[in-house]
Amino acid sequence: MENLAETFVIFITENDVIGSNKPIYHIDRYIKEAEEYFNDGSHIIYVNAGYKDNTELGKLMHDFSVTEPDDMNFKVLANAANYYKKNKEGIQAMCKAMEDMITNEKKSAAIRMLEKGKLTKEEIAEYLDLSLSIVEELAEELQPA
Repeated sequence: MENLAETFVIFITENDVIGSNKPIYHIDRYIKEAEEYFNDGSHIIYVNAGYKDNTELGKLMHDFSVTEPDDMNFKVLANAANYYKKNKEGIQAMCKAMEDMITNEKKSAAIRMLEKGKLTKEEIAEYLDLSLSIVEELAEELQPA
């Protein structure tokens, strides 16, 4: 198992999904019968964003929940938020990222619609506000080679 990369999946949840009133939960695999940890390098961390106190984690969760960069504790995060909220280039970059995300979601929906085969390519393009050429490209990608 030493060849496996160590991985962390971090969930930042709105409230305490585990229910033990802790700010953070570290979850690792455990072999019950052997009574030992299964050290495959995979870790899951749940962060309770509702837990706000004066610790570093509590301050970070506070920063994640405020909308004004000036109200943030961590200057690095505040500076980044300021860039994406108030700087012309940052605003453009964020708008582009959002447009790309929306387009990708529309493409995913178009693929699902094409796979169902109930609508024409023209209808899919119209309903999802995509160009017909994009829908046609997606349809071609779905064809077996």
